[in-house]
This record gives sequence, structure tokens and C-alpha cells, in this order.
Amino acid sequence: MAATTWIHAPAPAPAPATGPVGTAPTRTPRPALRGVPAARRTRRPALLLAGLALVAGLGGAVAARAAAAPAPDAAGHVVLAPGETLWEVAVRTAGPGVDPRAQLRDLVLLNDLDPAAAPAAWTVVLLPAR
Repeated sequence: MAATTWIHAPAPAPAPATGPVGTAPTRTPRPALRGVPAARRTRRPALLLAGLALVAGLGGAVAARAAAAPAPDAAGHVVLAPGETLWEVAVRTAGPGVDPRAQLRDLVLLNDLDPAAAPAAWTVVLLPAR
């Protein structure tokens, strides 16, 4: 990266601190900066926008990948009775030759449930298709 040299314009002579009665004091203008290339002034916003676009693109790709996680298809539903657990539903609805643990896993994935929390009574639970 090339070093940029800042050259300050000579400051004008300071104005008197007090002017004639009834007038406001005059301000000394700020010195102008010279030697700043135009490309340098416009590159930073472009880099910022490119960085934001990259972050947004990566975030979208991660979200799309997470949404593409395979979930089993629904084949029916069960309404939980008071006191009934997901394990009982998995054992009751698992088909012949289907492991109830796999059925429970599919129930949790399909319905986006917390396996550690007890579901509320009268919750509609979708059943995975086999």
C-alpha cells in the first residue's frame, strides 16, 4: 500500500478576536487537504459493500443448508392425551420391524419438538411416513 502524504494549505492570517460592535466574530476557515487521490476516497465504501454482500451471501448459504436437512414426511397425526409421552406414541405408532427409538427420533424431527421437555396435553403430533 502506498503511503499518502498530507499537505496542508497555508493557514490564512487570524482574524481579530473581536470585531466592530454589533457584529459576530469571523471564523478562520479550515485548511484544505491536498494530495488525497480520488480513488482512495471512493474505495472504502466499495470494499464495505463488497464485505457486506459476502457476509449476507454466506449467511444465506448456511440458512439454505440448514433448511435442506431431510425431515421425514407426515403420514398422519395423533393427539396426545393428558399424561401421554412421546415414547408411548413412538411405541404405539411404530410399524412392524421399526425400532421405537427411530420412530421417536422421527417424531421429534418432524414436529420440531424438544425431546427433553414433556409435550402439553392435546398437542397434535404428526406421524412419520414409513
